[in-house]
Amino acid sequence: MRFSSFVLVSASFTATWRRPQTRGGIKMKCFLSGLEIPKGRVSREHYWPRSLIPSGFHTFKDNIFPAHKAINMIKGNLPPCEWEEQKFDLVYYAIHHYNLKNADKEFCRKALKNWETYRINPCAYCIMSDRCYGG
Repeated sequence: MRFSSFVLVSASFTATWRRPQTRGGIKMKCFLSGLEIPKGRVSREHYWPRSLIPSGFHTFKDNIFPAHKAINMIKGNLPPCEWEEQKFDLVYYAIHHYNLKNADKEFCRKALKNWETYRINPCAYCIMSDRCYGG
């Protein structure tokens, strides 16, 4: 199965994800921050957390995006609407209280600045519109 910038190789219920740093000479951008992801810091973001989606459905390509490891770790299992509401506070807190590498702290600072203009409409990716409280 090929996804926009990723290759997902499925073997029964487990998946091994190969993370190329570039696809066709184009650097990957973090879906959550909108910034270019540095080499070795790419992770697979399940935009809708696996804990909220029935087993087997969380690996659909519409739910998997590239993300910076630190930002993805900070987001954790938050659903999109909650993440969009809390991301500034969560990332600011992580910079000052988590044991992040300096490069990850710098990426988080850039993300905070970039979020002044980069926005994700969580409702555009909503799969739970009947229970969505965002808007």
